[in-house]
Amino acid sequence: MTGAQVLKAGGCFMAGMATHPSAEPGTLVVRSSPADRELLLDDAPGT
Repeated sequence: MTGAQVLKAGGCFMAGMATHPSAEPGTLVVRSSPADRELLLDDAPGT
């Protein structure tokens, strides 16, 4: 079985397409720190 393709840097996950059934089609998952996540959600709360 082959998993979803992801972008890695130095062997660490950086980004990839969401594979969970509850995710909307075309959802991009991007690695971020908890602090950056809060800033991103404040900037676009509907996202």
